[in-house]
Amino acid sequence: MTVKSQKGVSVPGAKDRIRVYNLIDRACELAVKKGPHPLDADCLCLACMTKRKRILQPEIKKFKYSI
Repeated sequence: MTVKSQKGVSVPGAKDRIRVYNLIDRACELAVKKGPHPLDADCLCLACMTKRKRILQPEIKKFKYSI
């Protein structure tokens, strides 16, 4: 999808970026509204989304050797 800027120039993927920014804003607002709480599988706040991501995609271990 493309969106035209104020000067009439087409910007590819702008609507998708706007959706992502709005999702992040809503997630942050919900996290502030709910305050500290335990991990909930259905919660869409930023804290719970981050916790689920860490559980599903654990951090890659550091390499034993370096260059």
